[in-house]
Amino acid sequence: MSEMAVVENVIGADGVRRVHVMAGVDLTPRPPSLGGRGSVAGIEIAEWAEVRAWEDEIRLHHLAATWRAREAVMLDFSLWGDGEREAVAWALEEGVRISEAAVEAALAFYAAFKYWPSVAWVRRWPRGLTEEEAFIPITEDCGMDLFAVEWAAEGFVVVGGGFHRRREEAG
Repeated sequence: MSEMAVVENVIGADGVRRVHVMAGVDLTPRPPSLGGRGSVAGIEIAEWAEVRAWEDEIRLHHLAATWRAREAVMLDFSLWGDGEREAVAWALEEGVRISEAAVEAALAFYAAFKYWPSVAWVRRWPRGLTEEEAFIPITEDCGMDLFAVEWAAEGFVVVGGGFHRRREEAG
C-alpha cells in the first residue's frame, strides 16, 4: 500500500489543527534542509508543527502533526442561515497586538481568497479599547471592524469577508 490515507485533518474549537496520515511507506519527516515538512497527502504541514512518526504492529506508517493554526479555514455560519464563509484563523503570539496579528491574517486572507476581509473576531475584547477604536486599517482603502464573540478560539484572531461580499454577489 503506497497510497496515503488521511485519518484526521481538522481544526478544533481550540484553534489547533490536527493531522494524522497513514501509508505503507515511511512517513518520517525529513529535516527542512532536505525539503522536509512541506506537505503530506496534499496537506501543508506548518513549520512550527509538533510532528510524530511511527510504524504500527501491522507495518503501517503513521504521521501525526499538531499546530496552532495560522491559515485559511471555512467557518460554518449555518446556524444563522449563511452557510460556510472564507476566513483565516491566526494564532496570537506573546507580545503582539491584536491589530498587528489581524493585519497579518488579512494579508493571508487576501493571498488565499483574492479579496480583503472586512471583519476581525476575537474571544475577548482588548483591554482599554473603546468601540470607536475598533476599526483596524489594512490598506488606505479598506479595513476591518473588530468584534468579540464567544465562538472565537482563545488566543486567536479570525478575519473574514463579513457578509458584504455575498450580498454584493447576490445583488
